[in-house]
Amino acid sequence: MKIIKVFILWLLFTSCKFNVALLKNSRDLNKMKTELRVVKSIRRSVKYDSLIIKESNGTVKILACDSVWGIKYNDGTVYRNFEDQYFLLRQNSDIVIYSQSHGGYKSSTTSYYFSKELNSKIYPLKQKAIRREFANDTCFLNKLDKEVKWYQDFTTYDRKQKTYLIVKLFKECK
Repeated sequence: MKIIKVFILWLLFTSCKFNVALLKNSRDLNKMKTELRVVKSIRRSVKYDSLIIKESNGTVKILACDSVWGIKYNDGTVYRNFEDQYFLLRQNSDIVIYSQSHGGYKSSTTSYYFSKELNSKIYPLKQKAIRREFANDTCFLNKLDKEVKWYQDFTTYDRKQKTYLIVKLFKECK
């Protein structure tokens, strides 16, 4: 029984050690783990103007925050660094969907965001921002007016097609 417990603890510690890969730009998303710079840990410095990277060999390096596009975990989870915040990449499609979760004492909230491309500015996934960014795309705006019901929001996810409603409507106009 003790051997099993020791083995489980060993598995937990060894599997979590080297699981963060640094992404220098959006092209790194499609690279294999062996092609990326995998580090032991990553954290913000006290002044929040830089990142402290602990390499797999134990050395510590300091990088400027804006030199890292994002981070990728072993399970494929990607976080994009934009204006000193990290956004969870939910869907990489014609419209890129992100989210951020904020936990509080008694509750937590998730906010959704979008960008036109992987490297473009991130905006809140709200009607005002969508109308401003896609002001010239009348097909897309008309589809939003017709298809999004009053009780829905732009974060509605279609489980059958595995896409967000807003992405589906945008693709239909292309």
